[in-house]
Amino acid sequence: MSDFLGSPPARPRPEPDQARTLEMLATLFVVALVVAMLYVGREIFIPIAIAIPVSFVLSPPVLLLRRWGLGRVLSVLIVVLAALVIAFLVSAVLTRQVSELAVDLPKYQATVTAKMVKLRDAAADNALFAKVSAALKNVGEINPHRPAPANQPKNQLTESQENQRPVPVEVHEAAWGPFAIVETIAGTALASLESAFIVVIFVIFVLLQREDLRNRFIRLAGSSDLHRTTLAMNDAAGRLSRFFLIQTLVNASFGVIVAVGLYFIGIPSPILWGVAAFLLRFVPYFGPVIAAGFPMALGVAIDPGWGMALETMALFLFVETIIGQAVEPWLYGQSTGISPAAVVISATFWWWMWGTVGLVLSTPLTVCLVVLGRHVERLAFLDVMFGDAPPLTPAENFYQRMLAGDSSEVSGQAEQFLKTNSLIDYYDEVALQALLMAQVDLRRAVLDEPRQKRIKE
Repeated sequence: MSDFLGSPPARPRPEPDQARTLEMLATLFVVALVVAMLYVGREIFIPIAIAIPVSFVLSPPVLLLRRWGLGRVLSVLIVVLAALVIAFLVSAVLTRQVSELAVDLPKYQATVTAKMVKLRDAAADNALFAKVSAALKNVGEINPHRPAPANQPKNQLTESQENQRPVPVEVHEAAWGPFAIVETIAGTALASLESAFIVVIFVIFVLLQREDLRNRFIRLAGSSDLHRTTLAMNDAAGRLSRFFLIQTLVNASFGVIVAVGLYFIGIPSPILWGVAAFLLRFVPYFGPVIAAGFPMALGVAIDPGWGMALETMALFLFVETIIGQAVEPWLYGQSTGISPAAVVISATFWWWMWGTVGLVLSTPLTVCLVVLGRHVERLAFLDVMFGDAPPLTPAENFYQRMLAGDSSEVSGQAEQFLKTNSLIDYYDEVALQALLMAQVDLRRAVLDEPRQKRIKE
């Protein structure tokens, strides 16, 4: 290996780049500042974060109406009003479903009690459970305190014990009057209406100022190459609009199918659970599981047996498998453009930042960041961090694994490459390119003798 590459020239070690270190520190400071601003100002940023995906979803219908000859303002108002009417109708139906479910819940208490008794009897008949229960009972009967004298009655307390007896305290809540109830309901409703109003204002603003916002972002992103930046921004906006619209339609179809299936199974308030399934499916990986948990628990409470809960579980498994494995790959590809690890990390981060709203918005927000990273040079690190593209080329990965001495991973990557390419292609495109990287490092005097031997072996 060393004979093939030649003897390395004697060169001093390069000194650390102070400018690059300062740039990294400045980047970390900016990232920390942005995170702190997002957390402190979440009441302002959450409506904006909701408005951005909604504006992308409503953008194609607005453009369609404008192609039909309607003006910009009229097109935006028609689409936004239609969306508000749909949201109002769905909210009215959900309110009725929740009220009916709240009235019927006490009826299911007897079924739940009967099932708990059956489970307790089954556990009592099991030998293992009986032994565990007996052991726990014996542990509970152990008294760590000193036993009372034999001549003292068990129920008689000494004077000191009587004085140390805790005084019972009862806390009585004030009775809620009609005005207090109305005030509480009105306060909750007004808070929700306030947030919805802010979201609507932002959506209208983004749709009306779409071209102006795009031009300003092009100016910030890179006006030196106007042609390239414009094409990139148009492509990114089109891809995001199509992705969010298709994802919304797919999740809505999932909710409709679930609601219809639950109606035929006999689960109460099927529309409520269908809307919950639609919203929770925006949550990556765990959303459908959480959505299935509520109607399954309701099926356990209603049905004296277990058939209704099992049918509900089978419904969610069947629909999610069909949509996740067949419909979504056919419509917009196998993935959203972000790596699985980034999906989990972003969901955890946004949930910590903004709670449930952040959990629902985690995937759309991360997709926006990845698209920006792919089309804006200054934000390329976002694509490296969250994108699903391999961070290293096969040759770079080969050389990096040789430096680490991981021959098993090199062999595995070679086998994966040879499934679709020839051995000569592997030598030309991967192995020789990696050796050229080793040659460059050898000339820079950064490849020591032990690593040369490791690479050769």
